[in-house]
Amino acid sequence: MRFSLLGSFHPKTASLMIALISLCILGTTFILEHFFEIPVCRMCMLERYPYAVATLLGVLFYMFSDPTILHRWARYLLIATFIVSTGLSFYHMGLEHNWFDLPEFCKGSSLKLDTVEALRAQILSQTTVIPCNVVSLRLFFLSLAEWNGITSLILLGASWKLLKK
Repeated sequence: MRFSLLGSFHPKTASLMIALISLCILGTTFILEHFFEIPVCRMCMLERYPYAVATLLGVLFYMFSDPTILHRWARYLLIATFIVSTGLSFYHMGLEHNWFDLPEFCKGSSLKLDTVEALRAQILSQTTVIPCNVVSLRLFFLSLAEWNGITSLILLGASWKLLKK
């Protein structure tokens, strides 16, 4: 039996599935952060943007799936989105394993509280920001950045398969 990633789905259905998976990932990260109070780093926050873009592109692809040049570009953008997502997650994994030096924006919440407004914003902020090399949660021996890399690769393959149709 041959395995085919999204092989039996119509492109409209496949694009909607990619959008729904991306939306579920965004929802899961929101729940983990706000309801289970799992601390996040700035790379974790940055890794959410490709999923937001993929959700939007998947829905647009589903709504306007006529075989035009715009349709083809939407497919290319979806692939580019998951290439970026994969790159971000592998870079984050490298930070967690100390393969790379921490960039300045990844060193935790080192805010300059030189004004009353900045202090107030920090106090009212519900988000705890940790350094990017700290793993806040592991599932089945893998960090969330590693799971994100696996998921991004799978969705990249699905997007590539969508381009071939």
